[in-house]
Amino acid sequence: MPHSILPILLTALACVVAAAAGIGLFAASVMYPAVPRPRGGAPVIACVGDSITYGWGIKKRRKNSYPAQLQRLLGNTFQLLNYGLSNRTLQDEGDMPYRRNKLYSASLTASPAVVLIMLGTNDLKRRNWDAERFEKALSELVRIYKELPCAPKVFLLNPPPIYQKKNTEKTYRGVLTEVLLPIFERVAEKEQIGIIDTYSPMQKPELYWDGLHPTAEGARVMAEVIAPYIQP
Repeated sequence: MPHSILPILLTALACVVAAAAGIGLFAASVMYPAVPRPRGGAPVIACVGDSITYGWGIKKRRKNSYPAQLQRLLGNTFQLLNYGLSNRTLQDEGDMPYRRNKLYSASLTASPAVVLIMLGTNDLKRRNWDAERFEKALSELVRIYKELPCAPKVFLLNPPPIYQKKNTEKTYRGVLTEVLLPIFERVAEKEQIGIIDTYSPMQKPELYWDGLHPTAEGARVMAEVIAPYIQP
């Protein structure tokens, strides 16, 4: 191998390694984000959910996810903590259970005054879905938060519609409206908690950047729907 080529190859290899490391760090930050901690002072609102809560794909998600935009609407009355985890399922039997992560544990120890729960979209994957098991798991999760010593006010948030065309065969899109939303209604009534309809106002494909995850504008719509339920 000519000596003149070797430095070029080494430089190219270093770039590939650096790119791979960067991708790995990015993936880790998405799948295992830093644990948000209460800062003291204002009461905590714990936003529990999957990538829709996390703000996956939203430009400047720390500023434009629905929890971040809800924080701006509520001002300093509360402190919003985003416990969203991408790809997570409500069911422990799912492929990536929400409750097997430190963010879930942190949400329990944050002494929240309000808990907003939006989980279920990833449970609709064919390999995960079980309606009876899902309803039981949702009731259990609600009770876990309700029975915390801080006695938070708990709300269920209906997951928004799915407009994503790819992977149609892997997801029960129709089940969202026919089965999942009625489950949310039943659990809210059974557990005597509030339910916030973020499904209806999100029935606009332009509010999603990929047909599944809201844009910053979609997150704003969600935040504006939620805010009146929390404001004094």
